[in-house]
Amino acid sequence: MYNLIFGATGLIGHHLVREFPSNQNMITITRKPLLNDHQLYQNMISPLDEKSLLELKFPSNIENVFCCLGTTIKTAGSEQNFYQVDHDLVLNIAKLANQLKVKKLVIVSALGADTKSSAFYNRTKGEMERDVIAASLDVGQVIFLRPSLLLGDRSVLNQPERFAEKLAIKLAPFFSSLLIGGLKKFTPVNSECVAKKMISVVFNEYTPSRFRIIENSDIILTRSLR
Repeated sequence: MYNLIFGATGLIGHHLVREFPSNQNMITITRKPLLNDHQLYQNMISPLDEKSLLELKFPSNIENVFCCLGTTIKTAGSEQNFYQVDHDLVLNIAKLANQLKVKKLVIVSALGADTKSSAFYNRTKGEMERDVIAASLDVGQVIFLRPSLLLGDRSVLNQPERFAEKLAIKLAPFFSSLLIGGLKKFTPVNSECVAKKMISVVFNEYTPSRFRIIENSDIILTRSLR
């Protein structure tokens, strides 16, 4: 059996590849080489549009799909470009997963995802979740993870640190202690925890519902898989 991983060169995807069970086969779909020493069956494709994805040839036994794709409006350069990545690209991956009739499709979304949100970022994530569900009728289970602000060392990816993340890392111990009650859900989360939770919900956990949302508070509780 094989597992498809999208976004393996990003902060969460980097940890997902590192933590992936050794008894599971990975196929990573990327637009640039991976920065690790893993022996992977790797396809490089650009652009990751719907047509190019659906034309890819995979082994017949693809079991699960992991999607860690995500950018920022600043990095994308505009709201339109951001939407193309965080909504359109993810939706194309969902259509591929549906065509392959995989058991589980696991997608990184975001805290506060809501189609009715006044914030463009959160509204985009909400629309992505809605449209992915509609496009995944032949997928066994669709799981969304909604992390808060991600913490992690981008230097291992040869990427510049984002100012907000760099500041959050320094302030996290103090900031987190102030988040009580309903504010607790906003606690920044380490990207490694998100990756480990993605692996856990696929290989170690069972839930009967076809659609599952995992909020930030549950991701933070994730422990080491090793």
